[in-house]
Amino acid sequence: MASLVESSLLARYCPGISFGPGKMPAAFMASSVGPLPVLTREEVPEVAYLDPPHKSLPEFVTINARMAVCPDAKALIEELEPGRHQFFAVAIERQRSRKPILTRSGEPLQTPYYLLRFGVCLDAVWVERSDLMVSQISPGKTLVFPNPGNYGGTVLRRSATAGHHVWKGDRQCPTNLFFSDALTKEVQKRNWKGLDFTHLREE
Repeated sequence: MASLVESSLLARYCPGISFGPGKMPAAFMASSVGPLPVLTREEVPEVAYLDPPHKSLPEFVTINARMAVCPDAKALIEELEPGRHQFFAVAIERQRSRKPILTRSGEPLQTPYYLLRFGVCLDAVWVERSDLMVSQISPGKTLVFPNPGNYGGTVLRRSATAGHHVWKGDRQCPTNLFFSDALTKEVQKRNWKGLDFTHLREE
């Protein structure tokens, strides 16, 4: 199995974090279709700011709506898929306060988070066996998206996902992120927060 991954809907696991006005890397504004552009360190700000009133951070957060991960999650992904993705260290601070930011365990945050730039795009959906929304973008070219009322109705081809642990969709589900079953199990076993998972069938 694999999982479709989204940011948590629980407010306590969804803190507002941003780079600040005018700091969004231009490459982040690229189309969601196709591989994401490679970024350089110079394009990614090194500091982001936590919006009040959040006191602590889960293991997965979003910065300007892009996924960032704690050091342990970065290490796990790199262990499973060495060299496939880009990670950029970003310090998370309070903009107008010296009050410490805490981890979920209650300890002061002393490490950066890592902005994750996905290095793998897959068209892995078995369209004929899935419940999907279809959008035609030009003659002969269509995109497919999970049905909002039935995300679990998306079926993946096992032959396409084999050997992958983190990927985004290409023309199939271009705005969605997927984790392998192995990665999902590790995240849930370690009780890491900040993500919601919809388990999908693979055939």
